[in-house]
Amino acid sequence: MEPSQSDVPTAQPGSPTLDDSTLRAYCEAVFERAPVAVLLHRGALIRYINAAGREFLGAVSQDQLIGRPILDIVDPEMRPLALERLQKGMAERFESVPPTDEKLMRLDGQTREAEVTAWVIPGGSEPSILVTLQDITPRRQTEEALHDSEERFRGLFEDAPIAYHEIDI
Repeated sequence: MEPSQSDVPTAQPGSPTLDDSTLRAYCEAVFERAPVAVLLHRGALIRYINAAGREFLGAVSQDQLIGRPILDIVDPEMRPLALERLQKGMAERFESVPPTDEKLMRLDGQTREAEVTAWVIPGGSEPSILVTLQDITPRRQTEEALHDSEERFRGLFEDAPIAYHEIDI
């Protein structure tokens, strides 16, 4: 069964919280020039994303992402795992959720791979979750190319009509 936005946990009502405009201003002051993608979500909706994050997800402006469900940027195959991590982090009030590799969806539909790290920021009736995304797509492509090269090289030796011998001197 596909997870839905209603499956994403929220905190208990009660204590005050920063309004979205104050939260966005704080994030812009701290994270806008960071070289790594940073986003903040609360109530399972994206509340802030920096320039590197917008570029990573293929957005021209924040308006394309602000207010969207956080699960919208997760590849459909990865959503159950992402939801499980989110629920566990919120339920156990982790200071940080251990990094994991996830497939994310850009606005143009392309899939990118990222190392995702998250921190629960307590406060108010709904805690916020700060997320960093490190693009690992180029690393994955390099690993795949290396693997293919090794397979071709191995095939040359295994299928060679003559014997080869290597001596280390």
